[in-house]
Amino acid sequence: MGMMRALTCSVAVCLLLACGDDQPSEVATDAAADAAADAATNPAEPAAVDILRACDAPMPCGPSSAHVTEGLASIVRENFECLLSGLAAPTPGRYQHSTHDANGFSSTGIDYVLIVSSDGSVRYGESGSYSSATAPDVVRTFQPGKSCVLKPASYFEACLLALDSFATDPRSAAWQCAFGDLESAWLEQCDEPPLLSCDSQ
Repeated sequence: MGMMRALTCSVAVCLLLACGDDQPSEVATDAAADAAADAATNPAEPAAVDILRACDAPMPCGPSSAHVTEGLASIVRENFECLLSGLAAPTPGRYQHSTHDANGFSSTGIDYVLIVSSDGSVRYGESGSYSSATAPDVVRTFQPGKSCVLKPASYFEACLLALDSFATDPRSAAWQCAFGDLESAWLEQCDEPPLLSCDSQ
């Protein structure tokens, strides 16, 4: 999953012209990297995850979450069971899930927002957050919105069954349904539409 958005490196181009060198200079490369990082944390247009979160769509379940704190895993089970059941059906509406991994030095989180249609098509947005003991201000990053389809119902049904033997070990089968690369775990056939909105189909 790429966390940075593509952008036109106008700063790098200007630096190259000024230097009169056919090869990218270290200064130009650094400027382009800084501009790309700034675009990921400060998108010029509203982030897909925020657009979808604001949509007037029913929420069949409360927001669910999964956490790892100092290596110990936990899930808000009732809401997560509801989410899995809704995705298996599929039940139309907006679903929100978050993951959080914290230790004594750093904290990393991911917020997921999905708007599901009755045919199994999905509008999907994702954002990340990070902070550390040396950089306590939370930094948000954004992934481009995507149009996808849900994995087959059998996948989500297997996740529900695995919850019966859920353990606090992050390596457990149920945990893999709740934490990690959930875009590839829950969704397939994803592409990036030119514009993602509440009215997208």
